[in-house]
Order: sequence, then C-alpha cells, then structure tokens
Amino acid sequence: MKIAVIGAIVYDEIITADGVGRESFGGITYNIAALSSIVDDDTTIYPVTNVAEDRWDGVAELLSQYPLVKRDGIERVPGRLTAARLVYTSPTWRDETVLHMMPPLTAQRLSGALDSEAVLVNFINGTELDLDSFIGLRENAPGFLHLDVHNKVARFDEQGKKSHLPFADWREWLARVDAAQMNEFECEMTVGRKLREQRDFVEAGAQIVAGGTPIVLITLGPLGSVLVYRRDGDIYWVANPALAVERVVDTTGCGDSFSAGFLWSYLQCRDPVRSNAAANIVAGVNCTVSGIGHLEAARGALEQIPTAFVELGARIMAGWPGERF
Repeated sequence: MKIAVIGAIVYDEIITADGVGRESFGGITYNIAALSSIVDDDTTIYPVTNVAEDRWDGVAELLSQYPLVKRDGIERVPGRLTAARLVYTSPTWRDETVLHMMPPLTAQRLSGALDSEAVLVNFINGTELDLDSFIGLRENAPGFLHLDVHNKVARFDEQGKKSHLPFADWREWLARVDAAQMNEFECEMTVGRKLREQRDFVEAGAQIVAGGTPIVLITLGPLGSVLVYRRDGDIYWVANPALAVERVVDTTGCGDSFSAGFLWSYLQCRDPVRSNAAANIVAGVNCTVSGIGHLEAARGALEQIPTAFVELGARIMAGWPGERF
C-alpha cells in the first residue's frame, strides 16, 4: 500500500505553555512520523514537498530514521526552509509566526502521488497547491483523498505575522475530497459563523456534507472530535471524546496525528465511525510524548476502541452508525 502526504516541511521553534523551549522539524513530518508508527511494514509513505537547501541535510537525516518513507517526491530548492515560531498561551492555543514560504507544488510534482491508495493533503503553509493543481490531483488520483484545512484559512505577511481569512471557496475544494478535516476555528472560518455548542459543530459539519463532502472531521482538542458523514442518503454524526491520558506533555502535531490515524484506520475498515474513534486514540497518544513520532502505543488503534472508550466503544464496534441528523 502507498500513502502520499502532500504539504510543507517546516523548522519549528516551540515554546510550550509552561515556558519550555525546543526546536525540531515540523509540518508534514508529524504526519510522516505518525504514519510510520502505526502502519504495516509493507506500506510506503510518499511525501511530496519542497525542502530548501539550508535544511536539506537535516531533513534527509530525519527521514532516514523512517524506512517506510520513499523520498522521490521531495525536491531541493534554493533559499531557506520555512521557519515557524509557535508560542503556546495554553495547552491548546498558540501564537504563530511563519517566514520563508516554500514555492507551491506544480501538477508535475504531484505525478508520483497519483498511484497511491490514499493521499493526505495538509495545508501547513496554506499555499502548497492552487485550485487548478488540486483539481488535477483529484481527477488523476483515484485513491482516498483526505484534506486537512489547517492554514488554508490563514495568511502570513512579510514579517511572518499570521492573519485569518474566510475559506470563501470551500465548496470548490471540499466537494472534491473524500474526507475534510478541520479544528473548531477552521470550521468557523469555513462556514462563516461563530460555533459554540456541540450542536453548532454538528450543524456546520452537516452543512459541509450537504455541500458535497462525504466525511467531515472536526477536531476539538481536549473535547475530542465530531464526525459528520453521509450514509445511504442520510447524514449521521458522532461526538467522540478525547482519549483519557494521565499527563499531557505536548499537543503540537495532535491534528496531524489524528489525520494519520483516521486515514490508516479507514483504509483498514472503511468505517468512518470506527476510524474517527481510532484517530482520537492516535492523537491522544501524541499528547503524551514530546517531539515527533514515537506513537507505537497507538498501533492497532482500531482494536483499542472498546477499552479506550468503554460504553461508546462497544456501540461503535457493534456497528452503530451514529445519530441521524
């Protein structure tokens, strides 16, 4: 099996909410490392990204630790790699400054991903693909297409300061995917209104599903996630709690680990409800480690559902489709 991961690799400076600083590679390296922790050994992970020459050797050294990664889709470009400074003001909220954006990926660069069983597009910079290239990807890649909205609703000025903007043309993008993922704020920027209660997120997800997206995943940090999806002409929803963990160490990359967990689980079972629960397990394990990867405790997440979520897990494993909207 081949899974393509499309997006940007960045170099992160992270200041946690308790004032601890660290530096590491980020961006889609979180997706890559999470997938490497949980997939079968006969799976190929195929990143498609640009890496600037100043960090080329460091990225090569990092990815050499993951034997399932094939590096043909990574291109060396001049200049400096995208650099992000992430300052957490709480365990789940951060201020972000990003400099040195990599050039967008062309349709030709995407050719190596087209034969993948699944393609994960993660908008780390928000500018990795334009709509024409994305349409070409959809038309030529028959595999499962998962899009993480992420910074599609953000722009960064010349000083790297982040501002937000509505995802005004979301129907053009999300009607072409098999699954769309977003956090609570990205969901607000997509549907264009403030969302506060669980029902608000369910209704927003249903609006996006009605716009042509079969599966919508809304991550809510410590509150878990809301899944909204279409089945046999009806819309269903499930609110799945977060995995209970003894101690949260680092929440950076939880959304990326969630997408890796959902995508891999869905390829195994083709059930969005079970896959959403499994994704919460992978994201929860990510909270317990510092840095990227080392999520082996989440391997076999589908089988962990009954013990991770008890009563809800039993219903999920029995084939419960969720609540009808």
